[in-house]
Amino acid sequence: MPPPSTALADQARRTCAVVVTYNRAALLAQCLQSLQAQTAAPDHVLVIDNASTDETPDVLAGFPGVEVVRLARNAGSAGGFAEGIARAAGQGWDWLWVMDDDVAPYP
Repeated sequence: MPPPSTALADQARRTCAVVVTYNRAALLAQCLQSLQAQTAAPDHVLVIDNASTDETPDVLAGFPGVEVVRLARNAGSAGGFAEGIARAAGQGWDWLWVMDDDVAPYP
């Protein structure tokens, strides 16, 4: 019998990247570009916008495949992560990749 990690590796797993942002439009753009450039890109990207007042909506408009949830008020990082994780988990993704907007994963 193969070890559990090998058995899991043989199964298809769907991944959702959850990105929390607040007023860092330029960093968010870099983050989203980096996610798109991954060798194994996430199946879905969910951005939680913590009521940004900068150009964040304009940046997000340039990424039409990204799901955006705009909060009515800035709930802080913890509030944004709680909202994003709850929504993504409710959508049935197998894996959640959670990050701030200032992350640019190396492809």
